[in-house]
Amino acid sequence: TIWVDSDFGKGSTFYFTAAFERQPEDQQSVVRAPIDIKDFSVFIVDDNETSLQVMSEMMRSFGFSVEVAASGEEALQTLHAKAADNTLLSEVDLILMDWLMPNLDGIETSEVIKKDPRLAHIPIIMMTAFGKEEQMRRAEAAGIEAFLIKPIRQSVCFDTIMNVMGYQASG
Repeated sequence: TIWVDSDFGKGSTFYFTAAFERQPEDQQSVVRAPIDIKDFSVFIVDDNETSLQVMSEMMRSFGFSVEVAASGEEALQTLHAKAADNTLLSEVDLILMDWLMPNLDGIETSEVIKKDPRLAHIPIIMMTAFGKEEQMRRAEAAGIEAFLIKPIRQSVCFDTIMNVMGYQASG
C-alpha cells in the first residue's frame, strides 16, 4: 500500500507498507574462494585489535588460513623469520596491511617488504580509512597492489583479493 499526506505550502509525507519474507538460512549466499586457493594464507597487519579480529573472521569465512601481527615491526620480524626458515612460500600468500599504525606505518612496512627479494613477491593490499590521493600514490610507489577503504565490505574485500591474485571477481 502506498499513500501520501500533503499540505499545500507545508510539504508532503509519503508512506508505504511492504511485507517481506526472511530468506531461509540454507539459501543465503556464501562467498567462497576458488577451489585451487582453498589453502590460501593471509597475513593481516593492524594495530587495532578489533580490526584484526574482524578481518581474521572475514578471511576465515572465505576458507583462508590467517596469521596476524599487531604492528609493522612485528610483521617484519615474523616475515624475516619465515624467510630465513624457508617456510615463507608455503605460509604467506597475501598481506593485508593497515595504513595508519604507530612507529612503522603500513606504507613504510610495505616498502621494507618490497625491497627484500625474499618477500617482494607477496602481494600487499593496503587497508585505510582515508582515501587520500597523496597517500595512495605513495603506497603505489611502494609496490602496493590494491586498496581497501574502511569500513571494508566482505564482497568488496573478496573481489579485491581475487583480482590481486589473478582470478575473476565474483558476479
